Formats: sequence, structure tokens, C-alpha cells
Amino acid sequence: MLTTLRNTIPYTWCGCLLLSAVSAGAATPSVNGISGYIKQSSFNSITCWHGNRCTSVRYDPGGGGVNVAQVAHNLGASVTAVFPAGGATGDVYGDLLTARGVPFHRVKIARSTRESFTIDEISTGLQYRFVLPGPSLTFAELQQCLVELRRLATSAKFVVASGSLPPGAPANFYQQVALVCRDLGARLILDTSGGGLRHLTSGVFLLKASVRELRECVGRELVTESEQMAAAHEIIDSRRAYAVAVSMGSAARWWRLRLRANAFRQCLYVA
Repeated sequence: MLTTLRNTIPYTWCGCLLLSAVSAGAATPSVNGISGYIKQSSFNSITCWHGNRCTSVRYDPGGGGVNVAQVAHNLGASVTAVFPAGGATGDVYGDLLTARGVPFHRVKIARSTRESFTIDEISTGLQYRFVLPGPSLTFAELQQCLVELRRLATSAKFVVASGSLPPGAPANFYQQVALVCRDLGARLILDTSGGGLRHLTSGVFLLKASVRELRECVGRELVTESEQMAAAHEIIDSRRAYAVAVSMGSAARWWRLRLRANAFRQCLYVA
């Protein structure tokens, strides 16, 4: 499904992990790992010990990777979502993507895809988000996800991975993704946290991290802006990532760093 033009190709790893690539071709694959679909409804106010009657329910396919795939698709990119899914909820997840016109390839897993739910309280404007635990993936299922990534991103230019790792995934799974991207000549854009971030050693083109995730990556407190900047430089200098984008909410800053004469590196602070 890859054509001759180089277009952004998101891979959505079922809810937690997104792998995205720009390919010399048609479809933008999206590998999605542990996420599931999200039920969303609303009511006037929460009352304990009594039934809270909600309004109509909306169902959305969730997960960072799928979200990116949907946006890319809506912007006209050629997209294929590739995600592990199982059980009746996995069927619903695929149906939701089909209804949105997003092409996908499903990697079947033994356990059921999770569902989460969100409630909006009309009287206060507050939103309550309930994220249920996702299914564990076996070694064989995880390896099949890597096989599909390698197959579908053969001519990809970029791969984007977004989200935490699903239960059962080794802490160095994203490093394995980086090695696949290296073999394919694709640039990896990564947005993750926890073990998936700490066990990176090389191969990321752009690392997007919050200040908290930046602390996790370097293993120390980063109180001042200069300490945060130094930590981003540290990741770049160690060649774990070519560029780093740090999200800082309302305290957003933009930074550009030139570290050597012929090699441009960038630390970018964004809202």
C-alpha cells in the first residue's frame, strides 16, 4: 500500500504506542499497542450511592498512535493503522476506525482490548477520566508487531512512536523499534515515558518529552530551566536522540542549539 510519493506514515501501537513514518508511497502505517476505545458521556452532577443518569454516549478509538493516524488521515495523508487488538472490544475498535475511514491492519492478540471511559460533569465543567488496565502482550505478539512495522514501513521516511509500553513489553522495546527504523532508513519520532524512555540508547531522530519525562530520562531533578536545557543537551550529546522537544505548558520557550559546525541539533521547548 505504499506509493511513490513520500508522505507521513503514522503507526499506531494499540493505544499506548504510536509508530509513524513518512513513506515513499501510499499508506501511512500506524502501529497501536495497548490502548482501546473510549466511551464519553456527561451528566449534571455526580451523586454518591445513587444512579447517575448520563446523556448520550460517544465512542472514540483512543491511543496516542491512533490519534496521530486520524489527524494525519484527516489532513490528507495516506495512513494505515497497525495495532494489536483482541476480543469483542478489539472488534469494536476496528469498527470505529472503519467508520472514520482510517485504513488499518490488526495484529490479533489473545486478550481483549481495553476500554476506558470519560465523564463530563456539566454543573462544574470538570472531566473525570477512568483508564482501565490494558491487556498483556506475549513475546510472540510483540514480535509480530515489529514484523508488521518492518513490512509496512519498508519505504517509510519517518516512524512515530507515542505512548507508554503495554504490559508484557520489555523495557527496551522502543530501542528495538529504533533498530528497525535504522535498518529501514526511517527517522524515529518518539513520545513516551517510564521504562520505554530510560532504556533508549540510540537511534531516535526526535524525542518529545515533558519536563517530568526529561527527569525520568536523565535520572535526576531538573529544577531550573538551565538544568532542563542541560539535560536535553545530554540526551543529544549521548546520541540517544538527534533532537529533543520539551513541552512546558504555559511556560513554553523555543530553543535552537548548534553543537558542531556541520551537524545541527535542536532543543525545542513547546507549549
